[in-house]
Amino acid sequence: MGKTISWKPDPEDMEQADLQSYLQQLRQQLAVLDEQDPEDMDSEEYDVWARKHEALEDDIDDVLDALERFQD
Repeated sequence: MGKTISWKPDPEDMEQADLQSYLQQLRQQLAVLDEQDPEDMDSEEYDVWARKHEALEDDIDDVLDALERFQD
């Protein structure tokens, strides 16, 4: 079987309340992922974890950037 393509919203198309809710979800996912940090930094498991972690951080940055348009 191939990779599963997961849908994620485009922050640029979201309203402020939706962005804030999405940001909270992403931060919760990051917190859970942080708890699963593999001990062996040289393992494949760590590489997979690190890619997921970086992707979540990138998504959080995108949401924060999108929220800036609602700042006065």
